[in-house]
Amino acid sequence: MGNPEGNKEREGFADAINRAAFGNERVLLRRRGRAVAAVVPIDDLRLLEALEDRIDLLDARAALAQAEQAWRPIARCHFERIEALIAADDLRHFCGPSC
Repeated sequence: MGNPEGNKEREGFADAINRAAFGNERVLLRRRGRAVAAVVPIDDLRLLEALEDRIDLLDARAALAQAEQAWRPIARCHFERIEALIAADDLRHFCGPSC
């Protein structure tokens, strides 16, 4: 004994896949009248992923620039201190007795 409801759902899903793959359509899948997922052409998915990658790259570059800006004064201070210790030939004050 088959499940007529299940067959109908499978046919609807197959139709959604065909519409996306061959008709270049974006098809919403609904549950109880509410959109819960979408079937999209593969080119749309690739474009979306490329856009997400670009946004991630821009965010990473901005975070790196912010971190570099925050650490620059600290690094400069340490560099100046090391230069002074080298000039005084006294690195023991900077790195301890292991120098």
